[in-house]
Amino acid sequence: GSGGGAGTDGGGVAGGIAFQGPGADASAGVCAAAADVARSADDEDGLEEGQPHLSKRPRSDLRALAAAPQSLPQLRRPAREVPAERGLSLEEFLLRDFGAGSPVVVRGGCRAWPAARRWGSEAFWTDGAIGQRFVPVEMDYWLEHGFQLMPIRDFVAHCSIAAARPSPLTGLSAGGYIAQHALLDVIPELQADVLTPDIALCGGGGSILRQVFFGPRGTVTPLHFDPYENVFCQVVGFKYLRLYPPSEAPRLYPRESGDVLSNNSAIEPADILEGEASGAYGGETGKFCRFLEADFVEALLEPGDMLYLPRGWWHFVKSLSTSISVAFHFD
Repeated sequence: GSGGGAGTDGGGVAGGIAFQGPGADASAGVCAAAADVARSADDEDGLEEGQPHLSKRPRSDLRALAAAPQSLPQLRRPAREVPAERGLSLEEFLLRDFGAGSPVVVRGGCRAWPAARRWGSEAFWTDGAIGQRFVPVEMDYWLEHGFQLMPIRDFVAHCSIAAARPSPLTGLSAGGYIAQHALLDVIPELQADVLTPDIALCGGGGSILRQVFFGPRGTVTPLHFDPYENVFCQVVGFKYLRLYPPSEAPRLYPRESGDVLSNNSAIEPADILEGEASGAYGGETGKFCRFLEADFVEALLEPGDMLYLPRGWWHFVKSLSTSISVAFHFD
């Protein structure tokens, strides 16, 4: 998870919501642009100002929420994966993966969910009551810019703007990210669309926490580890994940134990793919040289794929398109 303190210098307002922090003007601009997109959609539907935000577009005009990326990262060290046509039995998972604390990708593991059929439509999130529900949007991973509340339909418009840009919006949250949010509890009608995977029922603690990650192309979750097991299900869009075993921690530059984000790495830039492409690690700078020696596996998740991420494994995540993921955290 992410945490930190919100900044207080600067500020802006969009749609009646106050923005705090040094990037407030940019944040307000993103939300204002998203609101403009939503209003223009209402105009096309013949809605007058002041009417509820209910789209009248015919079903044949529905747009996909996420498009496949034009290019995908080449995997150098792919994690173990199970093909969709074979599937993963509970016995195999317990003996080979869970018992060994080793990650595994299950292709098509959540493809049968109702969410896999329904959530990929923009209209699902923008039409009717769901589109009018307010959600907390993380403006920056380190929370220097705080959280902002906005209707889901406006957030989807923000994702559409980001998808149309030649490059992702700057910042780890790409201008706004619904990160690690209990969306299924906030909007109960979504719960029937998600099925708890059998492999998420293997913990001895008896509790499961479901978290939703919904964001535009370019969101980055910096390298960190969590103290729980994780079954990570990719419902919409594409994500890249880099995974490091706990034994590699000395090479990952953990933050100091007293840091509020002590489970995070201190490497910069936090976007590992960009850092490697630019030669930012090691080389002439001599910074973070040991990081390049760390052993890892990686995964590229497509819609309907599932990943078992063991407790304590360090992981870096980047959205390659508009993306919705559901994580099942268990002990």
